[in-house]
Order: sequence, then structure tokens, then C-alpha cells
Amino acid sequence: MGYGNGSFSEQIVYKLPNRSSPVWLIVHDFSKDNVQDMAVANFNENHVGILLGYGNGTFGDIIIYSTGTNSGPCAIAIGDFNNDNNIDIAVANLHRKTIGIMFGY
Repeated sequence: MGYGNGSFSEQIVYKLPNRSSPVWLIVHDFSKDNVQDMAVANFNENHVGILLGYGNGTFGDIIIYSTGTNSGPCAIAIGDFNNDNNIDIAVANLHRKTIGIMFGY
């Protein structure tokens, strides 16, 4: 958390699965509760993880969504790709040479 004087507090560390290689992070209010959440692409574990924010600078345990065996997710982006007013996550999968869409959190 920023102090407003050009400095930050010490980082709070969140544990990810053992083989995780977090390579991309997006911040958004996925749960529609007016609190910022995080989505992270975990390359080695072949998943996207969501950490729901509590609104006090802390987050819950990671919720895992598989991107498929040997997919190698390396980047994520968000948008409403199917126009249903829910946020979707696009995932670039390096090993499979594909882009996957996870519809509507």
C-alpha cells in the first residue's frame, strides 16, 4: 500500500501453487463488489488464478481455472467478448499456440 509520500509498505506475499510461474497479472473487480481483485497467468501450472480482494489491501486464496495440459499461459487480457455484461478473460497459451477465452466471471 502506498503511503502517499512516494514510498510503499513492505510487500504482502501470496502463496501460489508450488510450480507456478506467474507471468502476467491483471487487476479488475471480477466479483462485482466494488473491490479490486487479481487474475494471474501461471505458466508452469497451466492455469489462470483469481484472487478476490477483501477491500483492505489483502486477498483470499487463489481460485484456479485450468488452461489445459501443457498450455503455457503467458498473457491475459479482459473484456466483455460475448456482450453479456460480464467480464471475460482471454488467455494467450504459448505452448499450444492458441488463445482461449474464459467467459463470464
